[in-house]
Amino acid sequence: MTSPRERRRFALAVAAIIGLAFVLRVFQLGTDSFWVDEINVLAFVRSGHLLSDLRARGGPFEPPLHYLAVWAASALPIGFEAAARVPAVLFGTLEVGALMLVTRRLTRRADVTLLAGVFLAVAPFAVRYSQENRYYTTFSALHLLTWWLVVRSLQERRRAAFLWWGAGVGLLILSHPFAPLVLLVQLVTVGWIARSEHKRGNPEQGRWLVQDAFRGLLVAVAVIAPWYLWGLVQWIPDLVRGRSYSLNIAPRESVRLDFDLVKRTAEWLLGNGGRWTLLSAGLCVLVVPAFLVAKGSMRRVALGIGCYGGGFFLILVPLTHVLNTYFAMRRVEFLLPLMILLSVLGVVAIADWYLERDQGRPFRSRRAVAVTTATVVLLSLVAVGVYYHTEKTDYRELAKVVAATPKDTEIVVGPVDRRWPQAIQHYLAWRHVHHKLQFVIAGDRAHLPVETRKPILWITGSPPGGREFATRALNSAPDLQVIAGDRTSPGAILPWFASTSHPRSAAELRQQFHVISHLAVFLSPPESPFPWWPFTGR
Repeated sequence: MTSPRERRRFALAVAAIIGLAFVLRVFQLGTDSFWVDEINVLAFVRSGHLLSDLRARGGPFEPPLHYLAVWAASALPIGFEAAARVPAVLFGTLEVGALMLVTRRLTRRADVTLLAGVFLAVAPFAVRYSQENRYYTTFSALHLLTWWLVVRSLQERRRAAFLWWGAGVGLLILSHPFAPLVLLVQLVTVGWIARSEHKRGNPEQGRWLVQDAFRGLLVAVAVIAPWYLWGLVQWIPDLVRGRSYSLNIAPRESVRLDFDLVKRTAEWLLGNGGRWTLLSAGLCVLVVPAFLVAKGSMRRVALGIGCYGGGFFLILVPLTHVLNTYFAMRRVEFLLPLMILLSVLGVVAIADWYLERDQGRPFRSRRAVAVTTATVVLLSLVAVGVYYHTEKTDYRELAKVVAATPKDTEIVVGPVDRRWPQAIQHYLAWRHVHHKLQFVIAGDRAHLPVETRKPILWITGSPPGGREFATRALNSAPDLQVIAGDRTSPGAILPWFASTSHPRSAAELRQQFHVISHLAVFLSPPESPFPWWPFTGR
């Protein structure tokens, strides 16, 4: 790609892909209400003392970058739910551009670069988490961007490039607790290249690389130092006193490294579904030629990405045990671009094989690329359309129900996770709904929260059943988004149900409360019949 016309066409194609990615990510941005994790993020931001709250509650596991971005976006006059999701949209779009940047550097091929951008732009899992008020796409975009910066630094050997890399690394560390692992691999890469230069008889080049990488690290330290020095003032005394900053205090079953975990990861990241789909299976199949058919530099790139992504996957399994959490697929969204790139390398490997077999005649090679790309894009857009039809736990409708409840009616919410009552109170306050609520905490010894014969509104995660309860669903259960994770946290949905009852005696009230307190907090997602599940993964 040397002529001005080719460069202009390439630039227009890149702009079109980024535009497509942005449109898919901003479409219906504020349609769904927040769910509980998104509420908790905005609660930090709106607390009035954001940084001190993060330091005290999240410790080193809650870096501030995404929260600061949400704080800035909250000033947008588009509703607090849509505004808080804008950073995820922007970083999700940047993620597509960053993948094209790093792909261009690694392969030096325009076709691979554009295909990688297209596949990620329409990837349903990437679109989903570009619309959630969480830091997954923030980390993924900066992860790719720092790899582009380090590869550029190694190729161009300019000091300024290493300084920009250091600035990017600083932002990366401020975005996600997994960032130090990425930095470690990047430093090992720089060290390996420097050692190779020394072996080839270029010790000056090797020393130069090490010195400039060190200068880049100093820039990274300068970026992160204010936050971590300020944080250590509290974290060290807390640790001395025995406080744990684990993500979850309650013990959990350990994540098992087995085929089921690999299968679930591929199903969710590639198809945004809990079952195999034509899209996820097809992308997995396309990875195979990247290792077996690709030649030369293309195969080396595929092997490097495969080892890096696979190594990260293996490290995260014991890390979930250390952090006392489950293997949540949204936390490994940054692995999706790597899997997409491997699939693209497989497509190009097939095209190159046809081109070589046909002695340079491009017809079958181009047809293979066109048919494969059209199929992947079509299946991806179908899956994205299915995602647009889904909904989150409807706190917005819950707020309407509570607001419409007469003051003489008792409201009981639960059973719920012990972390949810505060989030529910925050959301209702943001909707200017003020009503006294009683909560039933799952796992705690159940105590009757009311003692009167007033009408009662029960807000539950499962329908109570029985003639004494008049129940309506606040969510469409078949359309609810499914929590994605390993087998220690099976896929589930979190609907709300509003039930009213009129106990006529204390005994009747106790009986109704007994039914409510034994309801499930989560529900298993309904499954789609054939032939829909190969497209929806539900």
